[in-house]
Amino acid sequence: MKTSPTPPGKALICAPLPPEYDRESGSRRIFHMIEFLLEAGWTVAFVCENAPPDSRHLRLLRQRGVATLVGFDGPFADLVEGGDFDLAVFAFWYIADRYADVVRRVSPRTRIVVESVDLHWLRGARQILGGRNGEQGSLDADYGGDLVAELNAYAKADAVFTVSEKEAGLVNDIVGDPALALSVPDCDETPRSTVPFKDRQGVLFVGNFRHTPNVDAIQFLSEEILPLLPSRIRSKHPLWIVGNGLEDPITDLVQGCPGIRIVGWVPFVEPYLHQARASIVPLRFGAGTKRKLIQSLLAGTPSVTTPIGIEGMEVTDGKHLLVGDDARSLAEAIERLLTDEELWSALASAGRRRMLRYHSRSGARARFLEAIQLLLSRPSKTQEAVSDLDTGGREHREVELSAFRRAVERAIPNDTSALVVSKGDPELIDIPIRRARHFPLADNGGYAGYHPKDSRAAVHHLSEAREDAEYLVLPPSSWWWLDYYEGFAHHLGSRHERVWADDACVIYRLHPRSSPGVKAVPAAAGSPKVHASPGGMVSRTPR
Repeated sequence: MKTSPTPPGKALICAPLPPEYDRESGSRRIFHMIEFLLEAGWTVAFVCENAPPDSRHLRLLRQRGVATLVGFDGPFADLVEGGDFDLAVFAFWYIADRYADVVRRVSPRTRIVVESVDLHWLRGARQILGGRNGEQGSLDADYGGDLVAELNAYAKADAVFTVSEKEAGLVNDIVGDPALALSVPDCDETPRSTVPFKDRQGVLFVGNFRHTPNVDAIQFLSEEILPLLPSRIRSKHPLWIVGNGLEDPITDLVQGCPGIRIVGWVPFVEPYLHQARASIVPLRFGAGTKRKLIQSLLAGTPSVTTPIGIEGMEVTDGKHLLVGDDARSLAEAIERLLTDEELWSALASAGRRRMLRYHSRSGARARFLEAIQLLLSRPSKTQEAVSDLDTGGREHREVELSAFRRAVERAIPNDTSALVVSKGDPELIDIPIRRARHFPLADNGGYAGYHPKDSRAAVHHLSEAREDAEYLVLPPSSWWWLDYYEGFAHHLGSRHERVWADDACVIYRLHPRSSPGVKAVPAAAGSPKVHASPGGMVSRTPR
């Protein structure tokens, strides 16, 4: 995903609570996004539903130049109306479900992003259907209602950000739009420990214990995994539990379990990561990627986890960490890490290298800004809802339609056929004395109703459709194709001749480029000179 640079703009970030980056992973992710925008020169405002009095996290934002507001009542609409925001990011689907319509109504041009953090419907289904403790659950109407609301919030957005390619693919498959969800990885900067194997002691479990999967993991760990470890191991290597929300009745789950030490919330987890010989992430359900695992591997502390724990991460069992799928295999993996120095050293090095490759701050920042730039190259869904061309009222639409048709009539000869990249707008194919159809095409010759999955699919669609068409026309609302489908854009540029490009449309002749010695058919008389930007977008060259 590469796009041409976009000038810094104005962003609105909306969340349930202040970005408590030192308490839970989702807030840390939002805080990083705010930092990335500020570093790129953006102006940022932050709004949350609730906040403790004199929140130190809001105070930190204000010190960094971020305007803050608590509550989504009247002042929120005033902020949106006067803010001229290019972008509004809603942390979690339910915040978008409650308040995104205000942004759509007051500021139609603002692009709306839902930051999923993790897919709640996926996590909820796994929790209910997991069949733990001998009880097989079933999904009910309450779950169904939340599922519908979550998917609707995603479908209404201009983009959805996910923590992994897997979750982006799930969203795109369900909503039928392969360009909607974009993967932006979590990142961290945990330094590597300098403490050697022989000087380390204990097993560490870090988590936000207001999060149900982590509470279940404590119970699983204390009741089923730890009892399988030999007593000599447990006496030498206690289990340290560190994290937010470690209060009654959660602590009751481990009362009376030997070798467990409750720490609770700490401002920095690094001292514990650097001293522990191993970390454990015994999740039985959940979604998203696990920051606790990223931090542990970055620290050079080998980890044991479950298939759920490594979901969405580019890691391999036995190469970067150890994975077990039941209590016995997890206990055996813990014992191996605590006693096998050669294995421990290999995993410590390989795990850190892997995290630096996929979860570095610089990499996540670049991916986030690329996603923002791609999003801004498309119209908002509010603008698309008016029409594929319109940006403000019927009169303006007629002006743009006239310019579009004039360009097509000048570039494409009479009685020839053309494909128009669109979302089914009938006025875009209403071109006198020319046969125009929507692209992509359905089997019946009408609009297919979806975008191609990727560049390969886009090229395949074109190769099939060009048998009955001589030109491909891209109105401005479809120019994002040239950024998102990079391979498709390269195919057009290398295989077909661009005969027109201005503010009204871009047109390609669907025939192979002329060979040396063969005279190419020139663009229509009066066609403006054009150039392509690095991202593939076109713009008019001043005369």
